Amino acid sequence: MPDELLKILNLGTLQDLQGYLEANPMDLNCQDNDGNTPLILVARRQQVNMLEFLVEQEDVDAGILNRSGHTVLHFLPLLDDEAVQNLVPKLVERRADLHREALTIHLVPEDTILTPEIRSCAILNAILYGNMTLLKCLLDACHYQAASGSCHICEGGSQFRRVFAVALSTFQARALTMLVAHVRDHKNQQDIGLKDMKVWAGNKLLPLYAVPFNSVVVRSIGPSRLVISSNEIWEILYRGIGEYNPITSLYGGPRGKPGLLYDVCGCGE
Repeated sequence: MPDELLKILNLGTLQDLQGYLEANPMDLNCQDNDGNTPLILVARRQQVNMLEFLVEQEDVDAGILNRSGHTVLHFLPLLDDEAVQNLVPKLVERRADLHREALTIHLVPEDTILTPEIRSCAILNAILYGNMTLLKCLLDACHYQAASGSCHICEGGSQFRRVFAVALSTFQARALTMLVAHVRDHKNQQDIGLKDMKVWAGNKLLPLYAVPFNSVVVRSIGPSRLVISSNEIWEILYRGIGEYNPITSLYGGPRGKPGLLYDVCGCGE
């Protein structure tokens, strides 16, 4: 990436960026030493006006990854609702990959629940940051992007199981409700079966209730729980919080790692 463009992205104005790209259109999708495109850099810095300008360019490629495997979608959780609702459909139309997984990033210094060992797609990343507007937009985009009319979430495959398990285990009741609603609305399915739901933990494919999460929610389900409906989510979360200390449980992993996320990523002992 040319130094002049990098300086504009760091310190310049929208007018500076417009003028530069008008004179140098070939630099629209160029990358810096870390593989970041102008689109990724302005998203990471929450420069919404520049981001909105770039995504409107006909030749912009939102599918380019940086060297860490992140897409521009991984950098959206801190944007306001209006920006998210405007940008997500356009970014997906510009080839942003909804399913690309990359190591979790800390967008703000005070992040504590996120651990760099877990890999997340844009949907799981939105859940980890608690951005329900972003989650809704990504779920909608995921479904309408699917050629078969049934997206990865509707199909209930490995990505859905992993997203669901992490949401359940981090007390993300709003996210769980949204996931259940998505399946219900698009597949006419009222409940999500837990009996046969399995999640990878290290090199083992385990039933959800047997995954070694240090999580009060998953532990409290037990093998007798067959299904979970949207009406039951709050009940399960309330029971889990009532019986255990959720903070201790979430941070009980080996070597001081958050036990839940540490085990989800398959790095636990």
